[in-house]
Amino acid sequence: MKSKILILLGLCLSLTASSLYSQQNTHWIGDGSNTNWFDDNNWDNGSHPLSSDNVYIQNSEGPILTSWQLIESENSVYNSNSSFGISGGAVTFKRFELINNSRGNFDGGFFYNHEYFNITHGSSLFMAGNSFVFSKFIDMYGGGSILGVNDSTLEFYIAHSYSSTIHVADDSYVSGYAWNVSGSNMSISSSRINLTDLAFIDSSYIQLYNHGIIHVETLDASSNGTLYMDLTSFIEVDYQMTLGGSLFIDTYGMSFVEGDSFTLFEAGTIVGTFDDVYISGTLAEGLSWNLDNLYINGSISVIPEPSTYALIFGSLALALAVYRRRK
Repeated sequence: MKSKILILLGLCLSLTASSLYSQQNTHWIGDGSNTNWFDDNNWDNGSHPLSSDNVYIQNSEGPILTSWQLIESENSVYNSNSSFGISGGAVTFKRFELINNSRGNFDGGFFYNHEYFNITHGSSLFMAGNSFVFSKFIDMYGGGSILGVNDSTLEFYIAHSYSSTIHVADDSYVSGYAWNVSGSNMSISSSRINLTDLAFIDSSYIQLYNHGIIHVETLDASSNGTLYMDLTSFIEVDYQMTLGGSLFIDTYGMSFVEGDSFTLFEAGTIVGTFDDVYISGTLAEGLSWNLDNLYINGSISVIPEPSTYALIFGSLALALAVYRRRK
């Protein structure tokens, strides 16, 4: 019996050692005939990475996964001053990083990341062609990082963007639990963002235009930032919307008449006010913008100027006086 236990223990130790030994660092050298991940000549140890390897792609044009290629692994992939592309392929990684001016170009295909997706220090990720990306966590920091989502879907649990630029356009869809946008510029055009919590802080600039939509449960826009909207965009907040900073409304030179009304946002509860509200363009003589309902139901409307009201009432009073005198 003891001998059997010793044999089983030895086997377990052997398997554990084998597993540890099989995990290694694999470096892309690009000596193959193309950008094929599975071309063994592209890797420093003469074979493409095992499913648990740490993969390093540095200072080079990295692999491009095409429509017939599938990677399903626990790899941690680190790109530094390099590129990584997907053109219709399907990828599952444990961790993925674009650092030091690296570029991710996803043109169609599927990307699933179990843990962190980092876009840092001047790196960029551009999604197009109906790409799909999911990652538990997305971090953008280090200055100058760019995320572009065009005609694609991005999903996550939690995202942080510091001193970064985010573009969401062309019928894209972004969803997640929480997104903290700090000191960053974000633009949303012809697309929808659906989140539980969204915070714009530290002088962030948010541009929502061309039928862009934000739907969240809570929105914190109380910091010293700018919310830029046109009259086709909309923000829907299920619970609390906290305001601050500046609101800029771009009318694109449209013409308006008395009674025109536009709803920019709706919220269960609106807390605070904007420090400043700017509306572009010039109304016809005798008209002005009414902001009385902005913090009630998120709407603005066109009304006669107060002086116009005074003129109307004055004329009515004069007419009434003349009528009484004649009578």
